[in-house]
Amino acid sequence: MLLVRTTSLNVSRMSVPCLARGIGILKGKYRLANLMNAQPSVRHVSSEIQQKDQQAGESNTATDTGVIHKSDEETLIYFDNVYARATSVWNPTLWYNLLLRNQSRDAVREKIRNLASPPNNPIYGLELKSTIPVKRDGGVFATFVVPPKYTKAQVNSLIQQNTARESSKNLLSYFTRASAFPVKGSPWIEDLRRLPSTTIVIKFQGPALTEEEIYSLFRRYGTIIDIFPPTAANNNVAKVRYRSFRGAISAKNCVSGIEIHNTVLHIQYENIRRGHLVSNFFTNHTRIAIPVLFALLSIFAVLVFDPIREFSIEQKITHKYSLSWDNKFWKQLKTLTSSTVTSIKYYWGGPDDNHQIKHLWEERIEKVNDLKMWLEENNNTFVVIRGLEVQGNMIWSCNTLCKIEQMFCIWIVIN
Repeated sequence: MLLVRTTSLNVSRMSVPCLARGIGILKGKYRLANLMNAQPSVRHVSSEIQQKDQQAGESNTATDTGVIHKSDEETLIYFDNVYARATSVWNPTLWYNLLLRNQSRDAVREKIRNLASPPNNPIYGLELKSTIPVKRDGGVFATFVVPPKYTKAQVNSLIQQNTARESSKNLLSYFTRASAFPVKGSPWIEDLRRLPSTTIVIKFQGPALTEEEIYSLFRRYGTIIDIFPPTAANNNVAKVRYRSFRGAISAKNCVSGIEIHNTVLHIQYENIRRGHLVSNFFTNHTRIAIPVLFALLSIFAVLVFDPIREFSIEQKITHKYSLSWDNKFWKQLKTLTSSTVTSIKYYWGGPDDNHQIKHLWEERIEKVNDLKMWLEENNNTFVVIRGLEVQGNMIWSCNTLCKIEQMFCIWIVIN
């Protein structure tokens, strides 16, 4: 009735600009009415490809072909926020979902069934036929068989209401709340390296839609920040920027492939080129970046080589990890072996204590000779002397060192 009244205007009294504006308004309202009454389209795949698949005995499921097949008695619903969205390659929530949440096919189907038709408010006769997960987008496509006593519109409305009510019962519903949207178009199920974005790119296969029509079609999926209509240079591409990822993801999956007034809409995420902050800083601020770079290299050198220097000095003094007779573990093994051999010799009648004391004194003489040799070096070197690990209180004196000129006698007391 609105179109009939507007067409009854007196055209003879209107100027040419007013007439053109009136025709544009009529055209926009006519296309908007067609948009509201648009029927879901069918994404066509070459029949030759389907025949080749059938001849080869291959499946034609959505996972393999990217196309969802359904009959007129079925309705296709998209449930968002079922999985964690892959907004980046290294997303920690993906690991959380993988390790701590049950993502099996049966668990997901049970969750979708409880959201669509909960026990406290069931849709009698509703049957969940198939589920197609889209883990990159964090959602699931679910195909339901419409009961005979319901229409498709009634089933879609009831599923949306039940999903909104059931997913809001959780204490963390602000983060885990799910939504259900009827799929108007023919989605393309692809697993390409196209991460979700808050901006979607709309390619029109036919005459482009107006900015008002784009808003009316995409606003229900989330808050729209801005719309970039087609330009003169590129008259078949528009962009819609949402406030959140959920709106862009739901719009892409529910509207892509829809046909409105002989125009098919193909929707993809905008490829965001994330500039690296560090590289941009060094490129655009050279005078500041070069001194900062040298300072960072100096700090890196100190942090890396200073512990190596400390380890080398400690190793030189203690010989803790050296493959020599001064190695701590080799000394322990030698002591254990020596005590074992001594015990065996004592048991079988070995040498007396005087012979052992003489052997111990000869070993001390060798150590004193080594110390003499070290003290004969120039004044630019230093010698570290460590005492013996013995039991009880004992004073070990190197009396022979007192014979060296201008030297001092060294006494080491070990408790």
